[in-house]
Amino acid sequence: MKIGRYDQEVTIYTKQRVSNGSGGQMVTYINPVVIFARVTQLKQSRNLQEVQLKLPTAFRIGIHYDAYSPTLENVIDWNGDKYNIINTPTRVDYTRNVKEWEFDIIRADNK
Repeated sequence: MKIGRYDQEVTIYTKQRVSNGSGGQMVTYINPVVIFARVTQLKQSRNLQEVQLKLPTAFRIGIHYDAYSPTLENVIDWNGDKYNIINTPTRVDYTRNVKEWEFDIIRADNK
């Protein structure tokens, strides 16, 4: 189901640390939520902080406000790659009827 500008399917996972059995910990991903989002690539003209990131792997995501409440602990799976959220999700009100969460992501492996 594609609704207007929310045309990209993303899966949001929550990170969880679990014991690896030998005294260490490893990260697993739990509670997958599949939703549709608006994804745009960040451009260098936005601000200096974003230029210092690896911009080919940095994107801005918008999801419908009622769909899910993302946090910095979430991981985004989009087009087969995992992305970390790099800023606190912000609620954006475009009009009376359009509210969404907007946040930036960067590829987890920084390629």
